Amino acid sequence: MSRRLRIRIILLILCASINLAMSQEIPTTSTKVPHARKYHSFLYHDTKGCVLLFSGISRSGWTTDLMDIWSYDVKTDQWNNVGICEPLQSDSSNAFTSAVYDSKSNRVIIFDRQGQTWAYHFETNTWQNMKPNASPLPRCGQGMAYDTESNRVIIFGGFGCKGVNDSVYADTWAYNYDSNTWTLMHPMLSPPARMYSAMAYDSKLDRVVMWGGRLWKPLPDSDSRFLSVWRCSTESSIQRQAHKRNVDV
Repeated sequence: MSRRLRIRIILLILCASINLAMSQEIPTTSTKVPHARKYHSFLYHDTKGCVLLFSGISRSGWTTDLMDIWSYDVKTDQWNNVGICEPLQSDSSNAFTSAVYDSKSNRVIIFDRQGQTWAYHFETNTWQNMKPNASPLPRCGQGMAYDTESNRVIIFGGFGCKGVNDSVYADTWAYNYDSNTWTLMHPMLSPPARMYSAMAYDSKLDRVVMWGGRLWKPLPDSDSRFLSVWRCSTESSIQRQAHKRNVDV
């Protein structure tokens, strides 16, 4: 057996092993799954115990072309297409990149690029445009989390969602579903402006935690990315937690 043939056989075996491993990671009981996408919203619905997926982009560019809603049940390993995002269906130029589940009101709260606040009720598959008296500036790419203790949705940053010359924001807002009001927060210390950060609520510490984000510079440019961790207390000020790889200045 020649050396070249042996190498080809080894490569075929490796490829077969990789394909087998990948096939084992793909849900096998699901008859349908969502289309591949980016810039979607993904959250856990505490009441129903399922994961919800909202909209996204399936191609290059910034125009949202997917308006679907999917639910995923971990126990049954099943995806289900459950509806259409009304904010996008009524306006094809609209978009949103963040959504959170408000467990007290049992609503998914969304803030879109038109500056509208929406509440989605999963059980009835219905949308409501909340139309509060005052709102943050229209945006996409904001960090977003639900603070269980204060019963408020917290957003930070984002950008105007119009082009590469848009402003990147550094403001903090809190939304209360019961009173349908947005409140501009004024922390003594606040992170630098950024978009596409990751935010989550730590119930043990009663803090909203934010990591990462970036500016408009190209992604390979390390100066455009933030690798620090911030903790936010909505009852006091925003606190910074040092990170040895922190590049915030």
